[in-house]
Amino acid sequence: MNDLIAAPADAVELRVRSRALIRRKRYADYLRDTVAQSMELAVTDQLTGLNNRRYMMGPLDALIERSSAGGNPVSLLMPATRLTDAARIPERIRSAISAEPFPVGSNEIPVTVSLGVSASDGAEDRPESLIRRADEALYEAKAAGRNQVIIRPRRP
Repeated sequence: MNDLIAAPADAVELRVRSRALIRRKRYADYLRDTVAQSMELAVTDQLTGLNNRRYMMGPLDALIERSSAGGNPVSLLMPATRLTDAARIPERIRSAISAEPFPVGSNEIPVTVSLGVSASDGAEDRPESLIRRADEALYEAKAAGRNQVIIRPRRP
């Protein structure tokens, strides 16, 4: 309860208090929306609209923990993905993207993608090292001429 009015209520006082409560409610809604929007921006890439690393860190840590306890393997491409599958899936993505040029007016621009993939068997691996290996693989793919997939398994 935000306010009490003793009976009999004066119409002017009721109107003034109602307006104040409505203003407070609108301001609280604005603050809640602003916080929600800020949180969304913190975990979303503004260019692509895809989730970023901050979004991924919590779930990734939990997936690796489960994998360490004998659960599904984890690849930094899709959860519950073994290294052999993690090698095929990005290649299909790369191939599909490069097969479709981007139309610009009457021209077509070839589009390619380089992908870095890392995989973990869960044994003492951390999200940071999984991400670092995927980044290293991506940079290696770009340095080697682009339009390719490089996979980095967990180092022994």
